[in-house]
Amino acid sequence: MSEEKDNTQQPSPEEQLANTIRMQIAQAFNTGLQSQPKEPVYHLSDVVKELETFFTDEFKKNAGENVPDEAVKANVLFLVQLATLGHILPRVCVPDKDFQVNLFKLIEERALSLIKASQEQAQKEGKIIHEEKKIIVP
Repeated sequence: MSEEKDNTQQPSPEEQLANTIRMQIAQAFNTGLQSQPKEPVYHLSDVVKELETFFTDEFKKNAGENVPDEAVKANVLFLVQLATLGHILPRVCVPDKDFQVNLFKLIEERALSLIKASQEQAQKEGKIIHEEKKIIVP
């Protein structure tokens, strides 16, 4: 049994990042999916405000209070957009597993490309990126 543990490889940093992104996409989407309006007739903006408050509180709790506001806003905006998508899609179209898999893949690719671009930008500008939290610090 110990040989099996020795043979298992740890995922690369890129794989760990991709796994984290996949998990965050699914969690945000599912949060939106599970969000239920308080009134039978409601405005989507009310749902978005509630999601924004929820994700801001969660992000600050998990990342700490010392995270720059710009980083909090960027991350929360992305999570709110995903959750809003999760809220809207089942209300306007029939569920389709293949569509959802493809959608999540496209969102993951977009998120990874944004992270890569921000890392490249940070290197050019001499900013430090804390790998454990993927936060750009001025």
